[in-house]
Amino acid sequence: MCKEVEIICYGVGFGDCIYVKLPNDLQILIDTGHSGAFSKVATKLLNDNKNIDYVFLTHSHGDHIGGINQLFDNEELKIKGIYYWAPAETKISPSNLKKINKLKDISVHKRRMIHCEQLDEDVVERIHGIFDNYVNILYPITCGVHEYNNIDLNANSIVIDILIDSFHFLFMGDATSKNEQLILENGTDLKKTIFWKIGHHASETASSTTFVDAILGDDFKKAVCSCKDSWTYDPDNNEPPSVNKIIEINTKLKAFGEEINFTGKSRTIQDIKLKFKIDGGSVTYVP
Repeated sequence: MCKEVEIICYGVGFGDCIYVKLPNDLQILIDTGHSGAFSKVATKLLNDNKNIDYVFLTHSHGDHIGGINQLFDNEELKIKGIYYWAPAETKISPSNLKKINKLKDISVHKRRMIHCEQLDEDVVERIHGIFDNYVNILYPITCGVHEYNNIDLNANSIVIDILIDSFHFLFMGDATSKNEQLILENGTDLKKTIFWKIGHHASETASSTTFVDAILGDDFKKAVCSCKDSWTYDPDNNEPPSVNKIIEINTKLKAFGEEINFTGKSRTIQDIKLKFKIDGGSVTYVP
């Protein structure tokens, strides 16, 4: 039976906001982008007759969870649940801490009946059932990591693997090279990766050579990097994406006839819209 996966990486500047529709028609959102970005995304979703069933918030930086308030306030999207991993109350900005505490203080959002759950072993196992085993959490809980890193919040990123008939669609959040190492050491074979949302906006802190080599294989199709519209290939640009990292990744992607797709570059912002069909042990990218 042919299975279809739809992915939209919204152009929200320096931040992540990603829509995924699974073969079982469940629709998920990975991160909300910065404050103010989600309202525009919600309008696009509704205009395209899309919905959000579940939300994953990868970590507690504002460019990933900034739209929580707009998400709660939007009653047209029939959100059922939100998954997150809460930090200790240190090393996080007051505004972002307030948003995380909003999730922590309500196991169920009374007005909207949105279930808010922090990841633990039981929740990770329950996620498998809710999503018909299409959604797997590669990090943190699955790697045996249970303590929050208060030094580097990016190192707490939830890494999501959407698995369709042995093919992987990877959503890295801002995961670090150390996170990548732990994922590989945990024994997951990612060689049949189809899609890769590059970690931490292709900064030097992520996408180690070992990890990139582990996920790139003959089946690979697309890689996406989220970034500002002001980003250019300027060696003096100190903000992610790293020019050297982009060159390094693109050099490897060219072996597969691909290069990175950017949500923002050279004064332009764009939504990256992708569809894939999985049938009979093969994957087709649908332009």
